[in-house]
Amino acid sequence: MDTHDIRYAVEDRIATVTLNRPGKLNAFTRRMRDELISAFAAADADDGVRVVIVTGAGRAFCAGADLSAGAGTFDSAKRDDAGLEDGRDGGGRVFGADEALAGADHPMEAHKVDSRGILAMGASPDVREGVAAFMEKRAPRFGMKPSSDMPSFYPWWEERPFK
Repeated sequence: MDTHDIRYAVEDRIATVTLNRPGKLNAFTRRMRDELISAFAAADADDGVRVVIVTGAGRAFCAGADLSAGAGTFDSAKRDDAGLEDGRDGGGRVFGADEALAGADHPMEAHKVDSRGILAMGASPDVREGVAAFMEKRAPRFGMKPSSDMPSFYPWWEERPFK
């Protein structure tokens, strides 16, 4: 496996994935995300691997997102992103199936809606303001409103009749 931002090794049935940007406190990049996806796929395909350990090189596990691109960090229009169908959101939280599906007929449909939301919000003024405020160590001044600033695909569902 050809990697730059991570190291991947298997020994004694243990796959060790090491975030490998110690000079940047292992700040998370798109390249790192893609390499992690490949590493987890390799571990999944290897019947000899029984456990995966994820660790960080240097003094930090991971400082979070690499914000070196500034306010455009999460804006896919400012990056070399693939289209939405090829895109991966790169993370999230674990929650129950009822919440995850949120009315979708299949888990992939719920994932597509979630990914569209992440893609749309990544280009939003509030995300740019949030990153800028963080970098400038000041309180953010968020201006978006749910009443007028929802993503263009919202609502994504067909209204169902009330019964």
